Amino acid sequence: MSAGVMGGLAAAQTVIGGYQAYRQGKAQAEAYNANADILRRNARQVRLEGALNEDIQRAENRQQLSKTRALMGEMGIADSATAIGSLAQDAANAEQNALNIRYQTETAARNYMQQASDMNFYAKQAKKQGKNAFRMSLLSGAANGIAAAYNASQPVDKEGQKKFSWLWGE
Repeated sequence: MSAGVMGGLAAAQTVIGGYQAYRQGKAQAEAYNANADILRRNARQVRLEGALNEDIQRAENRQQLSKTRALMGEMGIADSATAIGSLAQDAANAEQNALNIRYQTETAARNYMQQASDMNFYAKQAKKQGKNAFRMSLLSGAANGIAAAYNASQPVDKEGQKKFSWLWGE
């Protein structure tokens, strides 16, 4: 084969490998972005469910406090300081339970959002790596092509070995 053909084939092979790396990086970025979208939907769903659970908790709290007030009224102790203090403490505890639900919900949602942000970052990195691999293949393809063309143009001795007379000054 001629030196030009050998050089062209070597360059093309390297560039094709670089293009495959570019396509792989692009596909990986698309997968990361799809995962980020899923994580954002999960965060939205967790927030919706959390708000519903918080509302349910508050409704149950109101119902329980109403029962307690009614029982205190039946016993005739509804106006006593001890009963009022106990009822106030029960109301505070019940509200704290509802706020704990909100905190847990928001923590889970923020975790999903952070993971989504990480996935978007990974997507950008994968895309950059693919582009960089392709650019590098253009440079190394040219170098490989020149090296292959040079090697193909060197004379071959009787045993099929390339002569490197330029190395030893022969």
